[in-house]
Amino acid sequence: MKGLRWFLREFPMSVVIFVEAMCLFALLSVSNVSCTRSSRTAIDQWANDMKEIDRTQDVDNRMASYEWFYDMYSQIEAYKIQYDMEKNEDIRAGVRNVLNRQIGQYNANAQKYFKAMWMGRGLPDRIEMIKD
Repeated sequence: MKGLRWFLREFPMSVVIFVEAMCLFALLSVSNVSCTRSSRTAIDQWANDMKEIDRTQDVDNRMASYEWFYDMYSQIEAYKIQYDMEKNEDIRAGVRNVLNRQIGQYNANAQKYFKAMWMGRGLPDRIEMIKD
């Protein structure tokens, strides 16, 4: 099973928004929910969520997220090379700390719904921390 991350990479955001709208419509119509205060609140919350999606799907945000993943992955690979080549244990420990901090940031952003949508296809979903 390929999962949500694959779905979001393969299908345009307009399809995802359309599917969410249809699910909400089906939920309201199947359950015979009248627009009471609680259902109106749910609809308002959904509308606010859609505004947030529109904001995060702005072209500038998409490009920034896409470029961020490639930039961070390149930095991590460069630090891995430096870590492997370093002989001094004190410097090696410092490089490992910086490397693990960057790996943690990369992994955290890879788990975020709106950031991970724009991660390049050739990049890993997760990078293992360096242990010594």
